[in-house]
Amino acid sequence: MLKKLKAYKLLEGYRGSAPRDIDALADLIVKVGDYAVANKDTLKELDLNPVFVYEKGVKAVDALVVKYK
Repeated sequence: MLKKLKAYKLLEGYRGSAPRDIDALADLIVKVGDYAVANKDTLKELDLNPVFVYEKGVKAVDALVVKYK
């Protein structure tokens, strides 16, 4: 799935930049998906933006979670 992104070349390392931690990004995506499924009855919205992908690790700088009342 990630390989289909237009920006995937940037994750692999582009024009001399170091490759990014694609495994950590994939792990974050899976964890967010697992959280969404586990909370499907109460979760209305979930947004992580921006998400930085480093050479080692990822960081979601801001998150918004909206639940149904």
